[in-house]
Amino acid sequence: MELSKQNLSVDGVGFSPDDFITGSQMAGNPGNLTQQPNPFQKSNSTNIPDLHNVDLNSTPQSRQEILDKPGMSTSELKQEILNERIAQDIRSAKTLDTSKGIPSDPKDILKHIIARGEYQEVVELFNHKWTIRALDQRDLLMAAEMVKDELSSSTARMSALIFLQVVFSIEAIEGISIYECFKDVKATDYKQKEDYSLAVRKALQKYLEHVPPQVINMFYDEYVRIEGKRNKALENLKNS
Repeated sequence: MELSKQNLSVDGVGFSPDDFITGSQMAGNPGNLTQQPNPFQKSNSTNIPDLHNVDLNSTPQSRQEILDKPGMSTSELKQEILNERIAQDIRSAKTLDTSKGIPSDPKDILKHIIARGEYQEVVELFNHKWTIRALDQRDLLMAAEMVKDELSSSTARMSALIFLQVVFSIEAIEGISIYECFKDVKATDYKQKEDYSLAVRKALQKYLEHVPPQVINMFYDEYVRIEGKRNKALENLKNS
């Protein structure tokens, strides 16, 4: 694995400026993939337990309005989180009419950049289709917070960050949203939608912790390629 690909500075958990660019939906919808059986569904032929139920803490709450809809994507969930924080729908950024010029309102400008940074692709690995998206700054900060304190060496912390970038970048498997893969992780069990999103990522992490390192390397290579395309498009936006 070429750790230099991400220009990660592990001491202090730093990242290069490119890693922290947030922005837009520059690629078209990858299309409706033919849904295959859920690869995370338990099978009678295996004795692997439900790994994501081990030591997974949840905080039951009475709020029933937290979204729990089928086919939800990370982008949609993050839109809901931003709605709570800024009391304005981020989806408006994706429909801004830029033919009349760049938005002038400060919030619209920020949302325009956020929307322009939403980018994902469908790739084929191990005879299955995986939707992988470029991460934004919040994703990277959450991944950094999940790195265990006991990992004292720079190499260990760097490897953990790379692994978590893979965890956060996987959006769907065979067209099935990861939020659908883990239906037993319910949005209504969490006070904040961001806590729910993190719980789903931790569930996925439990499975990926048991795959060979070479598999993580292959996913990471695809992630770096996709992130590079997003960053190049943002560079073009900056210079336009």
